[in-house]
Amino acid sequence: MELLGLIIAIVFFVVGFIGTVLPILPGVILIFSGMVVYGILTSFHDLSIYFFLMQGAAMMLVFGIDLIASSIGIRKFDGSKQAAVGGAFGIIIGLILLGPLGIAIGPFVGAVGVELIS
Repeated sequence: MELLGLIIAIVFFVVGFIGTVLPILPGVILIFSGMVVYGILTSFHDLSIYFFLMQGAAMMLVFGIDLIASSIGIRKFDGSKQAAVGGAFGIIIGLILLGPLGIAIGPFVGAVGVELIS
């Protein structure tokens, strides 16, 4: 069981690191997921719970910056203000409904959906 958990954590780490380069993969969330799996696997013995809480705060900060950057990118490439708002809502709703995959799909669907409606 420990070996399986360690393999899952390593897969999250590797895919997360790839996601830091490829915009379709939510790298930060995958890396954090790998850390949480490792923490659960070791009963948070090797690294304290405060380490994981600080990493979670850093992940939310990076996620927020990514959200803002997406909105700025939409405006820079002649997207409307409504598309920027749709992209922001799309990333949040996509994350809730589809998990990490929703981070990649949500902003696109939100921005395009709002543009088609208006």
